[in-house]
Amino acid sequence: MIVVCNQKYFWLFRLLSITAYPIKNQLGEDTVPLWEVVEVKPPDQPIELAHYLHHYNPQVFLVDLELDLIPVAETINNNVMWVGITNSYRKAYRALKDGFFDVLIKPLPIAAITTVLGEIRQKLLAQDKPITISCPKEIRYLRSGSIWYIKADNNYVIVHLNDGEQFTVFNSLSYFEEILRFPFVRIHKSYIVNAIHIYRIHYTKKFLKLKGCEQFIPYTTSYAHQLEVIHTLKGSNIM
Repeated sequence: MIVVCNQKYFWLFRLLSITAYPIKNQLGEDTVPLWEVVEVKPPDQPIELAHYLHHYNPQVFLVDLELDLIPVAETINNNVMWVGITNSYRKAYRALKDGFFDVLIKPLPIAAITTVLGEIRQKLLAQDKPITISCPKEIRYLRSGSIWYIKADNNYVIVHLNDGEQFTVFNSLSYFEEILRFPFVRIHKSYIVNAIHIYRIHYTKKFLKLKGCEQFIPYTTSYAHQLEVIHTLKGSNIM
């Protein structure tokens, strides 16, 4: 997630586009602030899509199906929303069968992209995805939405769930930032919180409250821009 508050931009989601269409300059004003759009020129030679995924780490991959870039089924995963564009209904059907979120038929109306991104945004914000966490003596299988917050404790982190349970994991907060992403946000050097659960922010005493949680979660001014993003989204009924 990239936030540039002094320019009023707070990108929450990254869209990687490998098409001949100039997407970035045609999105609506309501869409631009939430999306970092990375446009890559279609390569002259076929290239493995895994390379793009690893290098850019997008949440949404917009790809022209006329290029020799159609991913194999195992490349498509729950961490990336795939959107294709094509003038072939046969290719569109194949892509949807392979797991694409949507396929748009050329000629491409930009309004169609904006609509799809709106649908994906809501899906990403509401996503309660399954995650696997390896603990020192066990493996945990849970849903991301069940996590209230994660607190760093020396070389460990403590995961706090919304049923009051907590457990320790030998890992870093940076690792969880990467695998969980938004709506999980870093608001302190020692805390990541699930922004969906936030219902109160106290700016004077610098703490926030999560729905159902009695703990006062501190935040520091160096992470205050994250709270500005959350305030904007909740005030706009986006989150």
